Amino acid sequence: MRSHHRLILFATLGLWVPSMLVGCRDKVLTGGSPPTSGGVEVPRKNGTPPTPQNQSTPSRLPAKPDFSLTAEAFYNEVVDKLATASKKYDGRVVELTGKIASIGRNALDPNEPPVITLDCGPQQGVFCATVDKQPWLKCVPGQTVKISGKVSGSLLFAAVSMQNCELIVISGDPATALSVGQLLKDIASDAAAQKKYDGKVVFLSGEFVSVKKGKTGLNQVVELKGDGKRPILCEGKSSDDIFLQKFKAGEPVTFLGKLEFSANKVELKDALLTRMPMLPQ
Repeated sequence: MRSHHRLILFATLGLWVPSMLVGCRDKVLTGGSPPTSGGVEVPRKNGTPPTPQNQSTPSRLPAKPDFSLTAEAFYNEVVDKLATASKKYDGRVVELTGKIASIGRNALDPNEPPVITLDCGPQQGVFCATVDKQPWLKCVPGQTVKISGKVSGSLLFAAVSMQNCELIVISGDPATALSVGQLLKDIASDAAAQKKYDGKVVFLSGEFVSVKKGKTGLNQVVELKGDGKRPILCEGKSSDDIFLQKFKAGEPVTFLGKLEFSANKVELKDALLTRMPMLPQ
């Protein structure tokens, strides 16, 4: 059973668990500015946790969860004793603590709730479908979060997951907001800057040049305008394909991802589209 869930998780790294993870359905995708502060507690006030740009959603969960444990403990319990766990947690509110492995939209329907995946080891994780339309404005991969959600016992047979998830506590370094121009200027003038940025999670803003299929054929690679010395490549998520194909040269765009450098290119890995002109800002 453990290998069964590993295979499902591996398959859904590019294709999020589809509409079965729906906790709420939002028909309008919006852009927004990246967070500028670090770890933050997200208090529940009058049942409504605050969200950026006043895009809050009334809390659907009780103040006190039925269970509180680590994401890894929850994952292991579900995959080791699936039948028992599905009955134990069905319809219950569970609060999990864990590190964010990734954040993305639903690949089959980008208007469905975004999904935060909590890291539980290689090809292992808990999928958390959020009530937030843009959870990446609150938290980013690499941060540790406490997140509360409701479990459907029947859905556990498909993937270790929760629905209607709300962020309670966020800790760890936030992503750095950075333009391509500033990045290139920094690494050109400071030999240590490239090492400082390598592996960092950033909101990278730049000018769209082109988009093409990645090597695996499962995602798109977007090139941003650079200095002509080495390309700036953002490896987009499959959940953003529908939007990436609509870009025009010269349009501004922002991605959230992890910077990696090589001798002949700068890459933003696992890049999530967070801002584009055709979406309300």
